[in-house]
Amino acid sequence: MHHRAARKILNHTENCVSSNLRDSTKSKPSLVEAALSSWPPGDERRRSLEFCITIFVWIDVLAISTFGVLPYDPCAFDYLGLLQSEIIKPQDIMGCQGWIMGKIVEVANFERQKFMHQNWIHMSDTTAELLQYDKLIAEELQAGIDKLERDSDRSDAITLKEDSRIISILWAYGAQIFRQTTMFDLEPAQPSIDQTFVNTVLEKLEELPTRLFMRSTWPYTIAGCMSTSESQHERFRQILSRTKQEAQPPGISWKGLIVMEECWKLRQIESDRRIGWREAMKNLGARIILT
Repeated sequence: MHHRAARKILNHTENCVSSNLRDSTKSKPSLVEAALSSWPPGDERRRSLEFCITIFVWIDVLAISTFGVLPYDPCAFDYLGLLQSEIIKPQDIMGCQGWIMGKIVEVANFERQKFMHQNWIHMSDTTAELLQYDKLIAEELQAGIDKLERDSDRSDAITLKEDSRIISILWAYGAQIFRQTTMFDLEPAQPSIDQTFVNTVLEKLEELPTRLFMRSTWPYTIAGCMSTSESQHERFRQILSRTKQEAQPPGISWKGLIVMEECWKLRQIESDRRIGWREAMKNLGARIILT
């Protein structure tokens, strides 16, 4: 799927929806949501559309969190409601639950809000409002993580539900790191990312069955780029090495490690602990969607 082309088509489709399909006195679901709701769950048309939209949403979430929302024009197709209401279920395809992707989208959109308010960003009222919004997202993520931890399947049986739970926890902690990185410039007194979530992701990755590693490229790369010590760096390298040694597919996590190495090198050269994956990719001249 060509991401930018799909984004333009969905944006155009939403903008061209006939007004008689929507009652202006009521809330306005997207055209995609209306179509999905009009077909029964087993309908092949619904299943096909669900699959296509889920793939698009997955790629779009990865793109805006990796490269930022500012390189992309606003899109009239707002899929946040589809994720929050579980009309689409990305966990059925790539493992991560939809509500977590929704939180990643909220954090990414926070970047656009900061840009729109950049002239007032250092005013106390604006900063306090943005920090309060950040706190709310952090609390919602943590509440979701706590629930996922409680829902652990204690049996040794391998199930898709348990795999999804494990992957979702990793992505949720990755979202916490993404949130912290996005908030950096509002907290100038903080010299670098708090390593608590980075260390948690690192520990979870070390415990992760290698057969699931290819589904965790995004949190692996996000956490690795924001790690600050050489001992952490070596552990991130070993996670990929172990996956290869066990003859499990690493996906494109090897590209994630290249981005990490560049990030660590840049941070050392420039003595700036705020350098992250975007700066590393820019220096590499690469745009890598962390699927």
